[in-house]
Amino acid sequence: MCFHAGVPVESLRESLGEELFKICYEEDEHILGVIGGTLKDFLNSFTTLLKQSSHSQEAGKKDRIEEVSILCLEKDQDFLNVYYFFPKKITSLILSGIIKAAAHILYEAEVEVMLMPPCFHNDCTEFVNQPYLLYSIQVKSAKPSLSPCKPQSSLVIPASVFCKIFPFHFMFDKDMSVLQVGNGIRRLLTRREFQAKPNFEEYFEILTPKISCTFSGIMTMLNMQFTVRVRRWDNTDLKSSMVMDLKGQMIYILESSAILFLGSPCVDRLEDFTGRGLYLSDIPIHNALRDVVLIGEQARAQDGLKKRLGKLKATLEQAHQALEEEKKKTVDLLFSIFPGEVAQQLWQGQVVQAKKFNNVTMLFSDIVGFTAICSQCSPMQVITMLNELYTRFDYQCGELDVYKVETIGDAYCVAGGLHKESETHAVQIALMALKMMELSDEVVSPHGEPIKVIYFIL
Repeated sequence: MCFHAGVPVESLRESLGEELFKICYEEDEHILGVIGGTLKDFLNSFTTLLKQSSHSQEAGKKDRIEEVSILCLEKDQDFLNVYYFFPKKITSLILSGIIKAAAHILYEAEVEVMLMPPCFHNDCTEFVNQPYLLYSIQVKSAKPSLSPCKPQSSLVIPASVFCKIFPFHFMFDKDMSVLQVGNGIRRLLTRREFQAKPNFEEYFEILTPKISCTFSGIMTMLNMQFTVRVRRWDNTDLKSSMVMDLKGQMIYILESSAILFLGSPCVDRLEDFTGRGLYLSDIPIHNALRDVVLIGEQARAQDGLKKRLGKLKATLEQAHQALEEEKKKTVDLLFSIFPGEVAQQLWQGQVVQAKKFNNVTMLFSDIVGFTAICSQCSPMQVITMLNELYTRFDYQCGELDVYKVETIGDAYCVAGGLHKESETHAVQIALMALKMMELSDEVVSPHGEPIKVIYFIL
């Protein structure tokens, strides 16, 4: 199709990549515009975008050592080399157009992108075992920028100062020999001295990303976040609390042909420093980890206070509930002894004034031969007999709406029209007397004899 249309295949691929980037820019301008300040930084951050976009397609798959990544290195002043490792077929077809459109839209630069054939890859021996595509970028025109840097001769930093400023860094060469470590890492290691050429794997272990622990393997993932574990070398058992993980980034140092790791400890509380010979002062002031640790401690203290307040609140609620139950018992007792109006006044702490009632009918009752019964029976037998009898009487008081004034010994006193006015109080008391006569026949004395009750109505 391209042959009949007279359009070269490479031009069509570039156009497709450019149009795709324009569509993405229209949708996500706020994201693409803040990825990098230069074209090199943008391309080096492109790996993260590829990884995020591939999550949905590779959901459920295990981590692989071969991960797609892009690395951009400066070759000359106006030339960039872009290495596309473990390339995807579709992405490789349109990547040149994406680069060209990104340079034009984001950085107002005109570039020429060329896919170099494999025979031109011999200049980069670091990736001899890594499948990749090499794109050469020539910047033809770009927006002028000012560099704030002074000549390199005036920017030399002594190694001792660098190790103090970045206590959790280390540097290694192509042979994976450790060249330099920061003061913090040196304190983590229990060996007093390094060997002449200590090997990387002797002291460190790469946890993420899942790559082969080689110089070329690390170079393919320079734009990814690394988690490195510091190995412990002592005679004691390796405990998880004594292991220190560092999280940071790998930086390729062109002048030294080495890789520099800059990181920070993976800690979130002060206890994580215990036993490792580390202190909070080992974290540089410019590192946000200090604030993370201190804020975490403050949050844990607040959580502890909240838990204590929660327990105290629960205790108070239980005490309040118990108090309410006791109040209810007291109120029920008052209302069982006194009329409702009098009980309410007593509950509120008021003084109850004596009152005169003109229309009241009283009922008094006594058990015949009660003294003789008491002399022949035990106290518990007498109490059981009275409780059985008076429980029946109390229930009947509620049914006939009369008021039980008092029980003293065997005497049972009931009033009608006392706790509330009633025109039939005499009838109520008379019915109460009849009911009491029936109920007394149902109860017998401890000796099995029927109880006889005498009644007086006034």
